[in-house]
Amino acid sequence: MKQLITFIAIAVLSLPSYAHSDRNPEQHMDKLAKRLELNEQQQQQVAAILKQSHEQHKALKESTHEQLSNVLSAEQLEKMEKMHDKRRHKHKRDKD
Repeated sequence: MKQLITFIAIAVLSLPSYAHSDRNPEQHMDKLAKRLELNEQQQQQVAAILKQSHEQHKALKESTHEQLSNVLSAEQLEKMEKMHDKRRHKHKRDKD
């Protein structure tokens, strides 16, 4: 059961997020607008959707971490964080 919880936690924490972008949100939105040829109204709508998604993702990550801290030991939490960092660095390296 603990392995399942750990797996789910890693999956949730590893979800791609615009927050992990190397660019700031404005640069990211500018790039999206150009690539997708968004008009002004679409830009505003997309920005609002992405902002809401980012906030929901952040809340989910915090909730997941809180729940896991009630189940896993401090050592297990530390191991999980190291696994997450390793995965994040690999993803960033693959992105470059």
